Parts: sequence; C-alpha cells; structure tokens
Amino acid sequence: MAGVFVYMKKLFIHIPKTAGQSVFSVIEEKWNYVEHAKHDPLFLLEKNNDLSNAFKFTVVRNPFRRTFSYYKHFNKINETEYEFKEFLNFIKHNVKFPRTKMIPYSQLFYCLDRDGNFGIDNFYHFENLTDLEEDLNVKLPFINKGTYKESDYFNSYNSFEKDFVREYYALDFSTFGYTYDFL
Repeated sequence: MAGVFVYMKKLFIHIPKTAGQSVFSVIEEKWNYVEHAKHDPLFLLEKNNDLSNAFKFTVVRNPFRRTFSYYKHFNKINETEYEFKEFLNFIKHNVKFPRTKMIPYSQLFYCLDRDGNFGIDNFYHFENLTDLEEDLNVKLPFINKGTYKESDYFNSYNSFEKDFVREYYALDFSTFGYTYDFL
C-alpha cells in the first residue's frame, strides 16, 4: 500500500505544532490558504478551494506534548516569558495574540468540514511519521523542531496542568487514540 497516494492531489491540513513545516517541504500541491502560516481548518479550505479528488490528511500529536510545544513557540514568537499555567489560562479564556491567534483550538477543530463532520481522509501520528512517509513515498526533514528539554516538559506539568489538558482537549485524546496518561 506504500505510495498509494503519490498520484492524487494532496491537501495537508496544518495543525499548529505537528510537523507542518516538514510536511509542507515535501508536498508540491498548491492551495488557497488564508490563515497565517497555512493553518486553515478544513472547512475554510473547502470554502476557498475545489477539493474534489483530493486526499485530505493531517498530522496529530499527543495533546500534552502539543500543548507544551505550542507554549514554547508562543513565548518565542510573541517575545514573552509567560509561565505555562498563564498560557493555559489564555487558552481557557480564548485570549488571542496577533502572532499566535490559533492557540485555543483543538486538533479536531482543524479536521471538520463545512457541515461539522470529520472530513479528513487520514490522519498520521506525529509520534510515528514513518506511516506518512510510506503512504506518500516521501522522506520528511526535521524543520522548525522545538528545542525544549525533556526535563522542562515534565517539570512544567503538575496535576492542574495535566487535568486542564485532559479536559480541554478531551476530544483530541479520544478521536485520535491518545491515552489520558501523562507521558
């Protein structure tokens, strides 16, 4: 089955902090994007493109890891030094910053079509990108990789932060098959 999608038009739904720059570097299809850094959800891409005969796919990431990665990215892009708990409060209260306005949205949000249905043909786990590489017959480079230490990740989560991510991103955990265990 490897490489089966090579000859189809490919539409990558770029969820922030899920290897998007790496995927875009190997995908040659051109689509009309309107959101910053090509972070358009599927329903917006449907509005601005003819998606007939397109293989629609995305990469998803463990919600704990994605949230922390977005936190580090958020501080870097906005040139701030907020604590992790403050960042989670921004998500909770839908506080938007011009350079990172997509932070409150779940991964599932990006996968919904105009009718509110799951409209992605396939999703790949960030933790196992070899499946994507095999299906699309590509080799992904590491682009825009986070630089945080594992100890920073583990030390930033206490029970409040873990519970917040489990609750706020509950649909991401269940839809994409992630365990609620903190790893």
